Order: sequence, then structure tokens, then C-alpha cells
Amino acid sequence: MPLNSICRTIAFSALCVSVAWARGGENPRQLSGESAVLLMQDAARLIASGSLGAAEASYNTILQGHPDNTEARLARGHVRAWQHKYEEARDDFLAVLRLDPNNLSALDGLGYSFAWAGAYDEGEKWFRRALGTAPGQIEATRGLAYVALWRGDVREAIRRFEGLLAQAPSDADAVAGLGQAYLAADRKREAREAFQRVQQLDPGRRGVPRPPQQTAEAGRLTSPVLELTAWGGHTWFNNQSGGDTGLRFAELAAWPARNLRVWFQLDNGLSLDNVALVQANRQVRTYYAGGLVNWRQHYTTRLDAGWRELPGKIEQKIVRAEQVVFFQRAYTFKVGGWAGPRSDGRIEWVTHTGIGVPLGKRFRLEPTFFYSRSGLPGEKQWRQLLSGEYAFKNRWRLGGGLAVGRAMTVSSNASCGLWDRFVNVSVPIGDPSQVQFIFRRETAGRSNGITVIGFGYTLYLPGRR
Repeated sequence: MPLNSICRTIAFSALCVSVAWARGGENPRQLSGESAVLLMQDAARLIASGSLGAAEASYNTILQGHPDNTEARLARGHVRAWQHKYEEARDDFLAVLRLDPNNLSALDGLGYSFAWAGAYDEGEKWFRRALGTAPGQIEATRGLAYVALWRGDVREAIRRFEGLLAQAPSDADAVAGLGQAYLAADRKREAREAFQRVQQLDPGRRGVPRPPQQTAEAGRLTSPVLELTAWGGHTWFNNQSGGDTGLRFAELAAWPARNLRVWFQLDNGLSLDNVALVQANRQVRTYYAGGLVNWRQHYTTRLDAGWRELPGKIEQKIVRAEQVVFFQRAYTFKVGGWAGPRSDGRIEWVTHTGIGVPLGKRFRLEPTFFYSRSGLPGEKQWRQLLSGEYAFKNRWRLGGGLAVGRAMTVSSNASCGLWDRFVNVSVPIGDPSQVQFIFRRETAGRSNGITVIGFGYTLYLPGRR
């Protein structure tokens, strides 16, 4: 739950313990006497001051002697969740539920601990269970609204926050969430009014709740930063001895605004997109400048332009574009392509369409169809790609894909089958950088093919904050 709510809840729990102890204490196992009361009160003060680690230590002391102290275990669960110790927090909440299956604070705590870790479906399940136990409960209703916001379903988040505020107009946490949702929907005036209302309702508020594990990443992505990426690799050709080693890709990118990314790129990749170039073992460096914009949380538009010189001193200009639409529960639809008019009068073009489908919490599948024409009559190519990626808890990513298709070339006056398979790995190195690896094997017919091993490095350089 939001930190302000945690402070109020734990402070109230400490007060309840104090009152019970003053009355003589009906349950000596749950109440630990004067020292436990003082520790509970001290922990509540530590939480209010932001000293979560010290507060957890106080609850540890209480629970070592009295493991059935429900108030201490609940409070420790909330404190652990705010320190990103999600699995340990869930252990505390589940322990409380074993003693009291309808404990609303434990149910809400489980909802937030899953949602903050990015397991939105699981978090929503626990909030709905809390509402099944106590229909209309404010904390669970607010939790469902935040899940919609963090999931990226801005319209649903606005609807839920507005419905909650009709029920509880002075809920500062709900007003803060509504302000965030308005801001994500680019409704800046309404967002500003909501944040002003938060300060009126809770003048001492230090910030707006957000999933703790997203704080560092969101701060980096929504602040201006620079990114530097370089890929090197080696390519083997089936129809020739030896191979080629060198720089394959380089990019300098910047985020001048939280929703805008711009870049300059050098692309020296070798692939079977142009079979003739592979047959001749010809490298073609392409230079790009472009950018993408995320708008209204549901759309990403990419546009860039490039130039290259083909064999025979043929100049080619390239324009690339892609539109991605985000739906509920992380489904996506994308369509795009590129066109390349050449100085010899030909126009090459490629188009692609794909959908993104989440399977479970960490795996994502994306089928994509490609179709291209070279500008020569009858020369064309199509591919059907099925790719997937698994995101590990430690932020490693493992992906791969398989594509099949056919290419018709004028030179051979025949078609040949295309096969493309690849595996890629991305490994973060602290916050500022990551390394990547790719292995790729492409074949066209029986004689043409390439094998690629590549290594990449991306460095994030903080800009002004």
C-alpha cells in the first residue's frame, strides 16, 4: 500500500497494542509487554521518517520472541515490500492469512507486493479477494486503480480513480493516482489540479506512490539521457572461404523529453534481405537519423531516414516508419516498413505486420510477417517470423526466433526457400549499461547462407535532471 497509508495503519496498530497492554493484555503471546509496545511505537516513528531498515529490525526483535504477533508481522510485511523484499513480504502476509484468512491488511499487502514486482494479474487477484471479503473497501479499490495505471491501461485507471473519489473524495492517495493517470493521458491541466488538491489534503506528502522497482528505471527513461550502443561481430559465408569481422552497428541516442527518443545510426549488418549482396560478399554501410515518440500511453510512432551507396555507385535513400499500438494486458499490434528509391530508378520496399502476445508473466511471443519487392519485375521475398523473449527476475533477457519464407530472384529466374533462426541474450551490468549477444543462421536455397555471431554493448549516460 502507499507509504502514507502504511504509516497510518502501523501507527494505529501500535496504538491498539498500547491500549490492549494498558488493559492487561488478553493474549500474552501476541502482546510482548511494555518493551514490545515501545518497539512498535518506535518502529512507527522510524517508518514515518523513512528509516525502513531500522523499523524492520524492530519488528524482527518482537517476532523473535512472539512469532504470533499479528500486528508486528503485518507491519513488517509492509515495510519489507517497500524495501523491494517482495518474497519475504509475501511470507509475512501469508503467515497472517493462515491465522486469519480474511485479514484485509494482509490481502491488500499481497496485492501491492505482487503489483510492485510487475505481477499485475496476481496483484489484481488479491485485491479482488479483499473486495470479496469486504465489498467497497477503499484500500483494495485504490489498489485496483493503481494496477490499471502501472499496467498502462490509463483509461481504466482514470475510471477507477474517479469512481473511488466519488466514494471517498478526500482520499489523497486516490487523488495522487488520478493525477498520475491524467498526466499519462496528456491531460496536463487536470493533472496539475489533482496534484494541487493532494497538497491541500496532505500538506506533508513527499511524493506520489509508484511501484518501487520501477522508480530507478522510470527516472532514467523519463529524464533526458544519452545512450551509446556498439555492435561488433563475425560473419561466415557458405559459398566462400573465410568471413568478415568488423563493426556491425553503432548508435548515439538521446531522450530530449520523457516521451521522445532521437538517434543517429551506422548500420553495417550483413543479412539475406538482399541475397545479391551476400553472394558478392559486399558490405553496404547505411546512415540513419530518426526518432520515436510515445504518445497517450497507447501509441509509439517511429520515423527515420537513411542513405547508402550500393555497388556500382548507386545511391539509395531510405525512409522507415513503424506504428505500435498498445492494448490492455500488454498486447500489441505493429505495422511498418521502409522504402528506398535508388538513383538507377528502382524503388525497393519492405512492409511488416506483427502482434505481441504475453504468455504468462515473463514470456512474450510475437509473430510477424514480412513482404518485400526489389523494384525489378517479379523479384520479391516474403518471410513469416515467430519470435519470443523471456524476462528473468534479475533483468536478464533471453530471446530467439525462427523465420521461413521464399525469395524470387531475376538473376536465377527461380525461387528459393529462406530459413532464419537466431538466439539473443541481454545482460544488465548495474544500472548504467548492458551487454548483448546474438547468434544467427540464415540460408537461401542450398548454396547461399550466412552465420553471424555478434556482441553488443550499451552505455546509458545520465543527462540533466
